[in-house]
Amino acid sequence: MELPAVEVSGWIAQAVGEINAYVGRTFGLQVTVLRHLHEAEFHVVLLEVHCGVDWLQGRGCWKTWESVARASGQAGLGGVLQGYFGSGTTPSGPIPWERAGWFGEACEWVGEILAAIGRRQTGPIEQRKAAWGWSSILRVPTSQGSLYFKAEYSAPPSEGAVIELLARRFPQQVPRLLACDRRRGWILMEDFGGVLLPDSIPERFSEAVRCSAAMQLQSASALAAWKNLGTAAVDVALLHRHSRVLARHAGAGGLYGASDLARFTKIVEQALAVVGAAVVPLSVVNQDFRPNNVAVGPSGELVFFDWGNVVIAHPFFSFSMFLRYCRHFSRQSRGALMEDYLRIWLCHGELEELKKELRAVAILEPIFVSLWEYRELERGDVQTPWGAHLAQGILSRRGGQDSDPIAQVLQADLGQRAV
Repeated sequence: MELPAVEVSGWIAQAVGEINAYVGRTFGLQVTVLRHLHEAEFHVVLLEVHCGVDWLQGRGCWKTWESVARASGQAGLGGVLQGYFGSGTTPSGPIPWERAGWFGEACEWVGEILAAIGRRQTGPIEQRKAAWGWSSILRVPTSQGSLYFKAEYSAPPSEGAVIELLARRFPQQVPRLLACDRRRGWILMEDFGGVLLPDSIPERFSEAVRCSAAMQLQSASALAAWKNLGTAAVDVALLHRHSRVLARHAGAGGLYGASDLARFTKIVEQALAVVGAAVVPLSVVNQDFRPNNVAVGPSGELVFFDWGNVVIAHPFFSFSMFLRYCRHFSRQSRGALMEDYLRIWLCHGELEELKKELRAVAILEPIFVSLWEYRELERGDVQTPWGAHLAQGILSRRGGQDSDPIAQVLQADLGQRAV
C-alpha cells in the first residue's frame, strides 16, 4: 500500500498549492498543508482537512498511521510516520501556521476585514506558501481583484508595523495594507501586481538602489520611531563579538589553523574600525533586500516588499546584500549601481569616503549574515527539513548562500576587495 503521491515543481514551500489542488481533484477534499515532515527521495507532508469528508465515503477509506507504516511500499515512510506520531502526542512545534485550526482562524479574520471594507469574496482562500518557518501566504479572491494575507514569524518589529511606518513617507514604494494585526504578525494587502525587478529592464535596478537609499536616508533621521517598534540594533560591538564566536568555534573544530584565524581577526578589526568611525549614520537595514523582493507595479512604480526582517545597522549592509544577487552583472554595471546608491549619501561625506565604508561593510557582510542566521535558528523548528537545513548550515560554520563566513573574510582585503 502506498500513500497518494504527486510530483511537485520547485521548492516544497511554494508547491503547497499544487498539493492541495491534487488532493482536491483526486479525493474531493479541501485541504491545506500543515507541516513538512520529511525530505529525501520523497517528501511527506501533513495535511489539515477542512471539508469534503462526506464525499469521500464509498470512494476511499481512512487508514491509521500504524497500518500505513506497516504496509507501505515506500522505503523509509514507516520511520517517518513513527517518528512523528509514535510518541502518542502530535508535536505542534513553534510555528503558528503549523497548528490545526490556524487556517480557519486566519480565514475568519480575513472575512471580518472584507465585511468591514465592503468587499465580496468570490472563491475559496488559497494557500500560496507554507511548510517552512518564516512566513505563510494566502491568496484571497475578491470582487475587486486578489488580496494577499501574510503571517510572519520573526523578531520585532512586525512586518505590518514596518510597512505602516514606511508608508507615512513612501506610500507608493510599499504594499498597500488593508489591515494589520501586529500581535499575531498578520497583514492583509492589495495585490501590487506588475513584474519582479529581475524581469524588468536593467535601468530599473539603478532606480531601485537609489530609491532604497532615499528610504534609508529618511529613516536615519527618524531612528527613535524605529526603536519604538522594537527594532534590534546590529552595531560594531555585536559584530565583533560574533566574529569572535565564529573564530572560537572554527578553532575548536579544527577547521582553521592559528595563522588563518589571526589573519581573519586582523581583517575584521580593520573593517570594524572603518565602520565604527563611519560618516554615514545608522539606519534601517532590510536583511532580505534583493531583486526578487522588488516589483515594478502596473503604473511603473517600484514596490519594495518582504519587510519581515529589519534591524538598525550601517545602511550599506542592505546594498551589499542586494549586490550579491547581481553577480551576473558586468563589473562596469556593478560599479555604476554602486555609484548610483552612494550618491544619495553624499550629504554625509565625499564619494571616496563612502566607497571606503562600503568596502568595509562588504568585508563584514558574511559575519552580518551569519549573525542573522544564528538568531533565526533560535526561532526555528529543527524537527522540520527546512529547520534542519538551517541548523546544519550554521553548525557546520557555513553562512549565507552556503558559504563559510570565515573563508569569505579571509579572501577579502580592506584596500583591494571589489564591492
